[in-house]
Amino acid sequence: MMKIMKIHRYCQENNLSICTSNLDDCVCRTFYLNFRLCDFAKIYADLLIKKKEKAIHQLLESVCKQRRHEVLYWNYTVKYSQPDKQKSLLELKRGDRVYCTTEFSDVIFLEKEKPPSDFIKYKTLDGKEKRKYSDHFCIISKGNKYAEYIVDGDNYEERTIIIERKARGCGFRVEKTKRKNSYYLQIFGDTQDHVNDFVTLCCQDKYTLYF
Repeated sequence: MMKIMKIHRYCQENNLSICTSNLDDCVCRTFYLNFRLCDFAKIYADLLIKKKEKAIHQLLESVCKQRRHEVLYWNYTVKYSQPDKQKSLLELKRGDRVYCTTEFSDVIFLEKEKPPSDFIKYKTLDGKEKRKYSDHFCIISKGNKYAEYIVDGDNYEERTIIIERKARGCGFRVEKTKRKNSYYLQIFGDTQDHVNDFVTLCCQDKYTLYF
Protein backbone atom coordinates (compact mmCIF):
# COMPACT_ATOMS: atom_id res chain seq x y z
CA MET A 1 0.00 0.00 0.00
CA MET A 2 2.83 2.41 0.89
CA LYS A 3 4.48 1.70 -2.46
CA ILE A 4 1.26 2.48 -4.36
CA MET A 5 0.85 5.74 -2.43
CA LYS A 6 4.44 6.73 -3.24
CA ILE A 7 3.91 6.01 -6.93
CA HIS A 8 0.66 7.97 -6.95
CA ARG A 9 2.29 10.96 -5.25
CA TYR A 10 5.29 10.79 -7.60
CA CYS A 11 2.95 10.82 -10.63
CA GLN A 12 1.09 13.87 -9.34
CA GLU A 13 4.25 15.77 -8.51
CA ASN A 14 5.85 15.06 -11.89
CA ASN A 15 2.77 15.14 -14.17
CA LEU A 16 3.11 11.49 -15.12
CA SER A 17 0.52 8.81 -15.86
CA ILE A 18 0.51 5.03 -15.61
CA CYS A 19 1.93 3.29 -18.68
CA THR A 20 -0.54 0.77 -20.09
CA SER A 21 1.18 0.24 -23.43
CA ASN A 22 2.93 -2.90 -24.63
CA LEU A 23 4.97 -0.86 -27.12
CA ASP A 24 8.64 -1.81 -26.77
CA ASP A 25 11.21 0.94 -26.15
CA CYS A 26 8.67 3.77 -26.01
CA VAL A 27 10.41 7.15 -25.81
CA CYS A 28 7.87 8.30 -23.19
CA ARG A 29 8.33 5.39 -20.81
CA THR A 30 10.00 6.01 -17.48
CA PHE A 31 10.27 4.04 -14.25
CA TYR A 32 9.80 4.70 -10.57
CA LEU A 33 10.20 1.94 -7.99
CA ASN A 34 10.35 -0.52 -10.92
CA PHE A 35 6.88 0.64 -12.03
CA ARG A 36 6.24 1.72 -15.62
CA LEU A 37 5.09 5.32 -16.04
CA CYS A 38 4.37 7.57 -19.02
CA ASP A 39 6.02 10.96 -19.57
CA PHE A 40 4.11 11.76 -22.78
CA ALA A 41 2.17 14.79 -21.49
CA LYS A 42 5.31 16.61 -20.36
CA ILE A 43 7.23 15.88 -23.58
CA TYR A 44 4.29 16.84 -25.79
CA ALA A 45 3.61 20.07 -23.88
CA ASP A 46 7.28 21.09 -24.10
CA LEU A 47 7.31 20.58 -27.88
CA LEU A 48 4.08 22.56 -28.23
CA ILE A 49 5.50 25.50 -26.27
CA LYS A 50 8.65 25.45 -28.41
CA LYS A 51 6.51 25.09 -31.59
CA LYS A 52 8.58 22.17 -32.87
CA GLU A 53 6.05 20.80 -35.35
CA LYS A 54 8.39 18.26 -36.95
CA ALA A 55 9.35 16.86 -33.55
CA ILE A 56 5.67 16.70 -32.53
CA HIS A 57 4.86 14.71 -35.67
CA GLN A 58 7.76 12.33 -34.99
CA LEU A 59 6.65 11.91 -31.38
CA LEU A 60 3.07 11.04 -32.36
CA GLU A 61 4.35 8.53 -34.91
CA SER A 62 6.45 6.78 -32.26
CA VAL A 63 4.07 6.54 -29.29
CA CYS A 64 1.30 4.04 -28.63
CA LYS A 65 -2.13 4.40 -30.20
CA GLN A 66 -3.65 5.28 -26.86
CA ARG A 67 -1.58 8.47 -26.53
CA ARG A 68 -1.91 9.34 -30.21
CA HIS A 69 -5.68 9.18 -30.06
CA GLU A 70 -5.77 11.19 -26.86
CA VAL A 71 -4.09 13.99 -28.83
CA LEU A 72 -6.66 13.65 -31.61
CA TYR A 73 -9.41 14.07 -29.04
CA TRP A 74 -7.67 17.06 -27.43
CA ASN A 75 -7.36 18.71 -30.85
CA TYR A 76 -10.98 17.98 -31.60
CA THR A 77 -12.30 19.50 -28.39
CA VAL A 78 -10.15 22.62 -28.88
CA LYS A 79 -11.40 23.02 -32.45
CA TYR A 80 -15.06 22.45 -31.63
CA SER A 81 -15.42 23.74 -28.08
CA GLN A 82 -18.53 25.91 -27.83
CA PRO A 83 -17.10 29.43 -28.38
CA ASP A 84 -20.24 31.25 -27.20
CA LYS A 85 -20.87 28.92 -24.29
CA GLN A 86 -20.96 31.58 -21.57
CA LYS A 87 -23.21 33.80 -23.66
CA SER A 88 -25.53 30.86 -24.37
CA LEU A 89 -25.72 29.99 -20.68
CA LEU A 90 -26.86 33.54 -19.93
CA GLU A 91 -29.68 33.11 -22.44
CA LEU A 92 -31.01 29.96 -20.78
CA LYS A 93 -34.40 30.12 -19.13
CA ARG A 94 -35.47 28.41 -15.95
CA GLY A 95 -36.64 24.91 -16.83
CA ASP A 96 -34.39 24.49 -19.91
CA ARG A 97 -32.54 21.19 -20.24
CA VAL A 98 -28.75 21.23 -20.46
CA TYR A 99 -26.14 18.50 -20.28
CA CYS A 100 -24.01 18.27 -17.14
CA THR A 101 -20.61 16.64 -17.67
CA THR A 102 -20.28 15.58 -14.02
CA GLU A 103 -23.78 14.12 -13.74
CA PHE A 104 -23.36 12.38 -17.14
CA SER A 105 -26.97 13.33 -17.75
CA ASP A 106 -29.34 16.08 -18.83
CA VAL A 107 -30.37 18.35 -15.97
CA ILE A 108 -32.88 21.16 -15.51
CA PHE A 109 -31.39 24.67 -15.48
CA LEU A 110 -32.62 26.82 -12.59
CA GLU A 111 -30.44 29.95 -12.61
CA LYS A 112 -26.95 31.32 -13.08
CA GLU A 113 -25.77 33.00 -9.92
CA LYS A 114 -24.91 36.70 -10.08
CA PRO A 115 -21.26 37.73 -10.76
CA PRO A 116 -18.61 37.26 -9.57
CA SER A 117 -19.99 33.78 -8.90
CA ASP A 118 -19.52 31.32 -11.76
CA PHE A 119 -21.93 28.75 -10.37
CA ILE A 120 -25.12 27.45 -11.92
CA LYS A 121 -28.02 26.10 -9.93
CA TYR A 122 -29.77 23.11 -11.46
CA LYS A 123 -32.06 20.20 -10.70
CA THR A 124 -31.33 16.60 -11.58
CA LEU A 125 -33.98 14.56 -13.35
CA ASP A 126 -34.80 12.85 -10.05
CA GLY A 127 -35.50 16.22 -8.41
CA LYS A 128 -32.32 17.01 -6.42
CA GLU A 129 -31.23 20.66 -6.50
CA LYS A 130 -27.47 21.27 -6.81
CA ARG A 131 -24.93 23.87 -7.96
CA LYS A 132 -21.73 23.54 -9.97
CA TYR A 133 -19.32 25.67 -11.99
CA SER A 134 -20.66 26.73 -15.39
CA ASP A 135 -17.81 24.89 -17.15
CA HIS A 136 -19.59 21.63 -16.33
CA PHE A 137 -22.60 22.44 -18.54
CA CYS A 138 -23.11 22.10 -22.29
CA ILE A 139 -25.85 23.55 -24.46
CA ILE A 140 -27.60 20.69 -26.26
CA SER A 141 -27.58 21.08 -30.03
CA LYS A 142 -30.95 21.40 -31.76
CA GLY A 143 -29.38 20.78 -35.18
CA ASN A 144 -30.60 18.05 -37.52
CA LYS A 145 -27.28 17.17 -39.17
CA TYR A 146 -26.12 13.75 -38.06
CA ALA A 147 -23.55 11.00 -38.50
CA GLU A 148 -24.10 7.31 -37.87
CA TYR A 149 -21.83 4.89 -36.09
CA ILE A 150 -22.17 1.26 -35.03
CA VAL A 151 -20.31 0.24 -31.87
CA ASP A 152 -19.56 -3.48 -31.89
CA GLY A 153 -16.78 -5.89 -31.04
CA ASP A 154 -14.88 -6.10 -27.75
CA ASN A 155 -16.20 -3.99 -24.86
CA TYR A 156 -18.88 -2.51 -27.13
CA GLU A 157 -21.23 -1.66 -24.25
CA GLU A 158 -18.56 0.19 -22.28
CA ARG A 159 -17.28 1.92 -25.44
CA THR A 160 -20.81 3.05 -26.23
CA ILE A 161 -21.07 4.73 -22.83
CA ILE A 162 -17.74 6.51 -23.36
CA ILE A 163 -18.63 7.68 -26.89
CA GLU A 164 -22.05 8.93 -25.80
CA ARG A 165 -20.61 10.88 -22.87
CA LYS A 166 -17.92 12.47 -25.03
CA ALA A 167 -20.43 13.36 -27.75
CA ARG A 168 -22.85 14.91 -25.29
CA GLY A 169 -19.97 16.71 -23.61
CA CYS A 170 -19.30 18.38 -26.98
CA GLY A 171 -22.92 19.53 -27.20
CA PHE A 172 -24.30 16.82 -29.50
CA ARG A 173 -27.62 15.03 -29.16
CA VAL A 174 -27.26 11.27 -29.22
CA GLU A 175 -29.86 8.68 -30.11
CA LYS A 176 -28.91 5.03 -29.67
CA THR A 177 -30.56 1.75 -30.60
CA LYS A 178 -29.57 -1.58 -29.04
CA ARG A 179 -28.93 -4.40 -31.46
CA LYS A 180 -27.98 -8.01 -30.78
CA ASN A 181 -24.26 -7.45 -30.12
CA SER A 182 -23.89 -3.74 -30.86
CA TYR A 183 -25.34 -0.25 -30.55
CA TYR A 184 -26.41 1.91 -33.46
CA LEU A 185 -25.70 5.59 -32.73
CA GLN A 186 -26.97 8.73 -34.42
CA ILE A 187 -24.99 11.81 -33.37
CA PHE A 188 -26.78 15.10 -34.11
CA GLY A 189 -25.14 18.52 -34.35
CA ASP A 190 -25.33 21.93 -36.03
CA THR A 191 -23.14 21.13 -39.05
CA GLN A 192 -22.35 18.00 -41.05
CA ASP A 193 -18.59 18.59 -40.85
CA HIS A 194 -18.85 18.83 -37.07
CA VAL A 195 -20.52 15.45 -36.57
CA ASN A 196 -18.44 13.78 -39.29
CA ASP A 197 -15.22 14.92 -37.64
CA PHE A 198 -16.37 13.67 -34.26
CA VAL A 199 -17.07 10.18 -35.61
CA THR A 200 -13.79 10.08 -37.55
CA LEU A 201 -11.58 11.32 -34.72
CA CYS A 202 -13.34 10.05 -31.62
CA CYS A 203 -15.20 6.85 -32.51
CA GLN A 204 -13.45 4.82 -35.17
CA ASP A 205 -10.83 3.13 -33.05
CA LYS A 206 -10.77 0.59 -30.22
CA TYR A 207 -8.86 3.10 -28.09
CA THR A 208 -12.05 5.14 -27.73
CA LEU A 209 -12.23 3.28 -24.42
CA TYR A 210 -9.28 5.26 -23.09
CA PHE A 211 -10.53 8.79 -23.88
